Amino acid sequence: TSTGEAPGTNRLEIVADRGRMVVESGRISFTRNEVPMNEFCATAPGRFTTPPVWNVEIPTEAGPGSHHAEILRNFADAILDGAALIAPGAEGIHSIELANAMLLSAFENRTIELPLDSAKYEECLQKKIAGSTFVKAEPNVSAVDDFSTSFAR
Repeated sequence: TSTGEAPGTNRLEIVADRGRMVVESGRISFTRNEVPMNEFCATAPGRFTTPPVWNVEIPTEAGPGSHHAEILRNFADAILDGAALIAPGAEGIHSIELANAMLLSAFENRTIELPLDSAKYEECLQKKIAGSTFVKAEPNVSAVDDFSTSFAR
């Protein structure tokens, strides 16, 4: 995921054992594998076959909070006028926990249950840090930041 790309895209794609979900252009597409992929790969007669699937298209409408500017406006309205937040900060922990569980799942090549065992995740991160050979580059101090075109007007 990135906010530093141009021209950019607004797409979320999640692929798992039972299929793929794509959220893009005001709709949700779900392609469901009739047989879990792990099971299909173990029993498929050919190497380049795919499992049977069924597709579901779910139309949606962009609601409040669909863009950064709307989120920021809502945040200001909450401070100034007591408006209810579209994206309360306390809710952010759930997406972080899910992302951390996905990372731990990849690191350990196993399914991770939620809620995440934070001590286990921290232990895994510390092992990764200890074994890292990454060398951080010096920042470009001559860069000039111009945020004037960052938000739609």
